[in-house]
Amino acid sequence: MGNEAEAEVCLSVSPVARREGCISMQNQLAEAWGGFLSRYRWDWFLTLTFREPVVSFRAHRLFSYFARDIEKAVEIPIAWFRGDELGWRGGRLHFHSLMLNVAHLRRLSWMDQWERRAGFARILPFDRQKGAAFYCAKYVTKQFGDWEISDNLTAFSHYQEPMFRGKGMKKDGNEG
Repeated sequence: MGNEAEAEVCLSVSPVARREGCISMQNQLAEAWGGFLSRYRWDWFLTLTFREPVVSFRAHRLFSYFARDIEKAVEIPIAWFRGDELGWRGGRLHFHSLMLNVAHLRRLSWMDQWERRAGFARILPFDRQKGAAFYCAKYVTKQFGDWEISDNLTAFSHYQEPMFRGKGMKKDGNEG
């Protein structure tokens, strides 16, 4: 078979369809979102959990305050994507997020900040090769998933060096 077979799209998500090379609409959507998110120069990949069970409204508010405080600390606009996941054990809500314009901040300080506020945090440097943008994108298509994207993300379509590096930061982004 030629390119026609490779281009085939199936609406089924059955294991047989996957083995035959068909792509479900859900997977296509996740791939498209992953491609969209990959266009940006993210600095951090975050996983944020909650110490206690929390309703989504409160969880989203905690995330908004956290992002707002990070933006205040950098003194320049940041952008982010947040995908919600219900954990496999007990269905507890947690977030997977991407942030940009924050590379010059100390990740461990912000991990501590989240842990004081809400629960466990893991903040890793974003590595385009590891697929975090696609990992976060899959939460757009989850049955009970929710997601949000900062209003200003499109302003970052073209990468710009941060205009201000924060108090006590050298040009290379290190403290000093």
